[in-house]
Amino acid sequence: MKIGIISDSTVTVEIETHELSEQGIMLQNLCFESEYEKLMTWVFEQLESAHVMRRNGLLMVQIVACSYGINIMISKQVPNQWFDDIDSFLPFLTSSDEHFEPAQKESQRFKNGVLIQFEDFEDVIQLSKRIQPFHSLTIPNELYYYEGRYFLNIGCYASNDGESMLDFLSLVKEYGEKTTKALPLIEAYGKKIAFGNALEEISVYFV
Repeated sequence: MKIGIISDSTVTVEIETHELSEQGIMLQNLCFESEYEKLMTWVFEQLESAHVMRRNGLLMVQIVACSYGINIMISKQVPNQWFDDIDSFLPFLTSSDEHFEPAQKESQRFKNGVLIQFEDFEDVIQLSKRIQPFHSLTIPNELYYYEGRYFLNIGCYASNDGESMLDFLSLVKEYGEKTTKALPLIEAYGKKIAFGNALEEISVYFV
């Protein structure tokens, strides 16, 4: 394993295929959460022992398959980070499928969310313009792009009013539909566009 320091907030890790095998990690299985978690636990053990980076706060992890194995880039993120403008946003959606970005767990990661599929980004924008009545709810949501479609993972905390949540989900389903695709697959091979409160961010940037 080779560790490179890009900046105070970003590091890269190069891992050869034989090193993955020695840890019992299969590259083709990284789309599964358990295998991804095993990899990242091992990586951060090495980073922490080298006093490079700790596994805390919000992190963005990008894994790229290479001829020798994998290259991992880890960056500490600012909460609700977004793109500066549309010009920087669009290339992200069309970047190479050779890159897959398993999403790092945030401090309040929600596992049992509802995954909604949208055929067009315009549908997401229109939905974001109608969420004002639900701003009192705590509804974490994150948006992904995968195979030409957009996927919104919606979480729910126990403090939310059940009837209001049902109203919110009814609104969401006016623009998208529930999908049978698995969230770990979307996380692993999709492009993560926004996290925390994706709909609120979109409503600000796409007025």
